Amino acid sequence: MSFSCALYYPSINIKDPKWLKTAALYWDTIETIVPKGVEKPYAGKDQEACADAGILRPRHAVDHPDVLDRVGRIARDFYRTEHAKKLAEPAGGFEEEEIYAEKMSADLRLFIAAKRKDLNNLETLVVSKPFGHYYMTLLATELARKLGKVR
Repeated sequence: MSFSCALYYPSINIKDPKWLKTAALYWDTIETIVPKGVEKPYAGKDQEACADAGILRPRHAVDHPDVLDRVGRIARDFYRTEHAKKLAEPAGGFEEEEIYAEKMSADLRLFIAAKRKDLNNLETLVVSKPFGHYYMTLLATELARKLGKVR
């Protein structure tokens, strides 16, 4: 079975150039989940060269509102569990990271912003690193399913 496209996550940039070069041997294209507003998403000579060659391409989650809504519902349900409170809340002691708000449904953005008591910045949301990875895994999986890349 040959593969034509890979969907890379959780970040936009692929920090390991060896991984990128190896992946380019296996897949015709490698996509990362990028907000539409980011005009030049890839940094570094290897990523820029792959983007210029059409190997590395942005995938816009906002183009798939049904996926964002489904993933948002799943994430909200998880966020309400006792287990998630330990992982998702800032008091959990985990490192934090930002997720572009465009990668989330409007309902999930407001839900997280309200939990964080930060309704001022809805362009990026600060979440715990474990929750961020959980969310990006959900998003990548559901996008891949919709695009027919996995079953």
